[in-house]
Amino acid sequence: MTVEPGYAGQKFIPAMLDKIAKLSAMRNSQNKDLLIEVDGNISEVTGKQCIEAGADILVLGTASIFKEGKDLYTSVIEFKNKIYGFSVK
Repeated sequence: MTVEPGYAGQKFIPAMLDKIAKLSAMRNSQNKDLLIEVDGNISEVTGKQCIEAGADILVLGTASIFKEGKDLYTSVIEFKNKIYGFSVK
């Protein structure tokens, strides 16, 4: 969790990036076959930071894809394009 669990709209806890990076380093040094999933205020900015720290799976919600006036498909495509820096269709 990258927020205190309980309700939507909480602030991302930047210290969690260090924990993600440490877990990723442990996984890599021990050749473990596991995925790191993060949840909690994952926006385009925090999502990219989590991926750079070693996260494999992002749980998306109100900070990223559930936007008023946009359909889910469009929101997901726009998010991927911003995170990965290339056009996904």
